[in-house]
Amino acid sequence: MLKRFDVNLNPRNTATSLDVLWSPPYHGWTKCNVDGVAIVSPWKWACGGIFKDSKAKHILSFNIPLSCEPPSNAELLAAIIAMEKAMDLQLNKFWLESDYTLVVKTFYNHALVPWTIRSLWLVYWSYMMIIDFMITHIFREANFCANILASVGLDCNSSFWFHHVYRNIRKDFI
Repeated sequence: MLKRFDVNLNPRNTATSLDVLWSPPYHGWTKCNVDGVAIVSPWKWACGGIFKDSKAKHILSFNIPLSCEPPSNAELLAAIIAMEKAMDLQLNKFWLESDYTLVVKTFYNHALVPWTIRSLWLVYWSYMMIIDFMITHIFREANFCANILASVGLDCNSSFWFHHVYRNIRKDFI
């Protein structure tokens, strides 16, 4: 019908697909992928993360239910917990990866960190600045292990740290 009225149609180009893959850290580095989740009914939020070495071998993972902070802080708290563990483990080459761009941006602008957790953030950020440290964004599709761990945390009453690959992520981990 539009062509009858001499209306030119310029259809959009089809979207190109992009392979989204997780990649292991460099030799000698430890990478931690983190994620936070929140659900509305009932209000619950949690975070999770997974530490891997340069051979993609599982080192440690966690899921932690959260309650004292607003749900929007779940992603930042996941990053803080990962940085705290990196400091406890005395990692000298640490790579943090998140699918939430705000987490990446907070390393360049501390004003983005809510004041309720900023002092805690700064403690671990200062440690990150004295070691070899990287922060990168990863697409959500490649952050599935951290996402599953965070989701499992929604149904937990306490924090869990795993020294083995958690059963719910084994298939995706491989």
